[in-house]
Amino acid sequence: MPFIYAALEAQDQPQLLSAALGVLSDVIRAVGEQIAPHCDQIVRYLFADVESATVSRMVKPSILAVLGEIALAIGAAFETYLPVVMQLLQQAATLGNGASRGASGFEMLDYLDSLNEGILEAYSGIILGLKGAGKAAALAPYMQSLFGFLSLLHTDPDKSEETLKSMVGIIGYKSFMALSLISRDVAEAFPNGELREFFHKDWIMDCLKQARSRTVYRAQTRETARWAREMVKAQLS
Repeated sequence: MPFIYAALEAQDQPQLLSAALGVLSDVIRAVGEQIAPHCDQIVRYLFADVESATVSRMVKPSILAVLGEIALAIGAAFETYLPVVMQLLQQAATLGNGASRGASGFEMLDYLDSLNEGILEAYSGIILGLKGAGKAAALAPYMQSLFGFLSLLHTDPDKSEETLKSMVGIIGYKSFMALSLISRDVAEAFPNGELREFFHKDWIMDCLKQARSRTVYRAQTRETARWAREMVKAQLS
């Protein structure tokens, strides 16, 4: 960990920082909940990096994704970090969707897609980690902002297939996402229909239909959407 911490401090060296995030991800997946004693320090470094103007913006989506991995690893213990992490994700979502795609160059478009995918990976890890620990109720105060973010992404006609797949995965499917992490969904985390009001929105079914019906999408994306549709229907029944 001292070597990882030293590399996480290298805010002006994007390649080293990216390597540190990759190794940190490997460590978290390897040791699982045993990473918990180190999490206070890890989270401090990650927050310092994501909020730094020195760190390359292209690295920051990976930082968000690592926060999701931490949640998956430590489960209930992540509840301590939930308020500040969810606030960070809300800020990142506002930043990412405040930029106009029409006025952006290709580099900015790549960054926006990467940022949105990083946010979605973080949300997925948090949902699954807390659900698996029986702490899904802790997510309730944040569902409005989460669904608002998904709704905003839905209005973007140029979002990537990976972004759309992650969206429908969060809405209703348990599927493999980035870094071989299993992502479960909001609908499954609240099986008694507690979030029914959110699933009544027209854009939900439109989003799932879009992912399910486009033949150019991979079979896994379409299957994700089909399963998600069944999960949403279960919420509405």
